[in-house]
Amino acid sequence: MLRGLSRNYPPFMRWKNRRKKTYMQGEKIRTEKAEEQPKDRNESGTVKNDSFEEILAREGRLVYTNRGVSMMPLLRQGKDLFVVTRTEERLKRYDVALYRRKDRYVLHRVLKVLPEGYIICGDHCWQKERVDDAQILGIMTSFVRDGRETPVSDRRYMAYVHLWCDLFAVRAFLLRARSFCGKCLRRAKKIKEIKESEIRS
Repeated sequence: MLRGLSRNYPPFMRWKNRRKKTYMQGEKIRTEKAEEQPKDRNESGTVKNDSFEEILAREGRLVYTNRGVSMMPLLRQGKDLFVVTRTEERLKRYDVALYRRKDRYVLHRVLKVLPEGYIICGDHCWQKERVDDAQILGIMTSFVRDGRETPVSDRRYMAYVHLWCDLFAVRAFLLRARSFCGKCLRRAKKIKEIKESEIRS
């Protein structure tokens, strides 16, 4: 019998058992830490999620994952992060504002500053909207793309902003043309499917 082998287990079995034991210990530690963390719950007993207004009021900044395609190609859906800072000052042209539209949060760019509001539009949109100062929650100060954080003062970012916004008419035309072509293709595909189903029947 070889010395040092407990319970006559072969070496690979002992390594497997040690690995399983370490994994279980790690899971226990993570579970205990999760249970120790306080959770804010509402009257129904479910975990309460803080609103963007509450986070900005408490911490002064917000880091969130981009959702939607309205700020492409700058921000990709589900991949890139944006950092928003609370501000009391009025926004300037080309600033990216986080604002509330009824029950939704929107991150779009300021194209024009009005005496009591702004004309705002997403980088991947052509329809503009007016937003009042009271709707503004914060301003984007940086974004994270592929693990790299870029401030809005970056020269390459500013070049993108001027190129993308100063040529708004060209961008709007291209986006409208793309949307129209997409609708035509979907309609043609639907008509084709209807005809094929009629032939089969």
